[in-house]
Amino acid sequence: MSVVPRNNTQGLSLGGLEASLLSLPVLVGVALLSIIGAAAYLPLFDLDEGAFSEATREILASGNWVSTYLNGEPRHDKPILIYWFQASSVLLFGHEPWAYRLPSMLVAVVWVFAVYRFSREFYNERSARLAVWVLAVSLVASSIFKAATADALLNCLINLIFFDIYRYYCKPEQKQLYKIGLYMGLAFLTKGPIGVLLPLMAAFLCFAYLGRLALFFRAVFDPRAWATVLLVITPWHIAVYLDQGMDFFEGFYLGHNLGRYGQTMEGHGGSPLYYVLLLPVLLAPFSVQFFRLFREIKIAKNIDIDKVDALTVYLLTWFGLTLLLFSFSETQLPHYLLYGMTPVFLLVARRLDTYAYAHVKERKERKERVGVSALDLILACALVVFLSLLPFALEYAAGKSNRAYDAAIMRLASAVFYERYIVYSLIIAASSVAIVLYIHWSKIARLLLCAVLALVSFNFILAPVVAHAQQQPLRDAANFILSSPKHANKNIVYYKLNMPSFSVYLQRLVTKVAPKAGDLVITKISAVDSLAKLNTRIELILLFSEGGIALYQFGADHEGGTRE
Repeated sequence: MSVVPRNNTQGLSLGGLEASLLSLPVLVGVALLSIIGAAAYLPLFDLDEGAFSEATREILASGNWVSTYLNGEPRHDKPILIYWFQASSVLLFGHEPWAYRLPSMLVAVVWVFAVYRFSREFYNERSARLAVWVLAVSLVASSIFKAATADALLNCLINLIFFDIYRYYCKPEQKQLYKIGLYMGLAFLTKGPIGVLLPLMAAFLCFAYLGRLALFFRAVFDPRAWATVLLVITPWHIAVYLDQGMDFFEGFYLGHNLGRYGQTMEGHGGSPLYYVLLLPVLLAPFSVQFFRLFREIKIAKNIDIDKVDALTVYLLTWFGLTLLLFSFSETQLPHYLLYGMTPVFLLVARRLDTYAYAHVKERKERKERVGVSALDLILACALVVFLSLLPFALEYAAGKSNRAYDAAIMRLASAVFYERYIVYSLIIAASSVAIVLYIHWSKIARLLLCAVLALVSFNFILAPVVAHAQQQPLRDAANFILSSPKHANKNIVYYKLNMPSFSVYLQRLVTKVAPKAGDLVITKISAVDSLAKLNTRIELILLFSEGGIALYQFGADHEGGTRE
């Protein structure tokens, strides 16, 4: 059975552009481009980044580092670890969006390096560098790398757990169990039981298939490994119990774990086919490689266990179980499947190494296998063109929308695009077409270059356009309040608006309660009529309006505003 590390240090004996694309400076550059992107100057995105960042701000404002609150109410969505990291970063660097994102970007570096190290250990150097490429140019991974949420940290820890479980499978050592226990404890403090249950379930299925259940149970029933887990998670659980009693345990374990799996939360429902249909998008621009890979992997029912590629079985089990579990969850979001995408990235990179980067002699011997085809290039080019030209459709979509807020946001995004980004968008789209149709480089080189162009378009055109349209009105509303002595100390409430980033920009608590006379109310333009009907005897005074956002004073003292 193939279980020992291959540690094949196959040289990068290639010339020209192919060698340059796998050189260390380019590799580091592509990884950092994906991890950092435009995070240094983009505002926070709502809902998730805004919620995590505001909860972190309230930790610092209250001095309570045990329990998390959002808009002054207990927040039981996640455990504490990412909030500690974000709060520490903000203490060092101030309340800047990039400071809230910094912990995610740092653990993303660890995540990428862990993928490189594992692939190099069990495949070879070229596969490892290609794995970094495939992971880095994944658009869903790139968005998570820099998001001020718990997902980058959880993905990093899940990868470390899975990698060390396989190392333990190859060479059972106690030190591996200690490391696995440590990572599981940290993953538990990041997002709860998923960081422990997913790796254990996948390991059980894989070890059972490979006839190594005795080894699995020896590890699972090792008291020292579980002591490591408990040593990590117990102190905070005791602290949060002393602070909140059973409220957190009921809200998090029953509500946001069992509830999230068993019922739709926050409108993020789906179907059993959701992730299957989403896979080509999540894998772009390597979707064709994935489906070729799946077609080529043949594991017969009556298999000779001694000839099994244990690593392939392990990676497919990791991916397959993640796909299965989240396909039947009632709450579904695209990035959930990322917990099981690293094994696919590793296998796709291995396939590219084997067939796309094969030497001429190897290509002749493997002519029945397709490395990179014209279809790969056409779809990669189509992805770049779609991302680059998507903003052109915003004005049309705004005209078709019957929702005032959505239409206003799309019109603002369209205006920003035409003002700042249209030239860059056209250059990127034209470059991808030229690379695919007119430049005679190798197909793998052209595929990787198109992947980078898609990454650039996503991070430096699409993300800034969306961020400006969604967030600039909120930032401007916050600046309006802060610059006005008359309004700076008034009570502020949300009305039919769930965008916690506003509280971060304002650096003060904004609550979700019924407005009272004299309060400032931040709301969507589509909710103004409803706001006016709350109390027909109280007038609304418009103070600020931009995009889809409006700021009103709810009755009393209408000097300096526009009466509604």
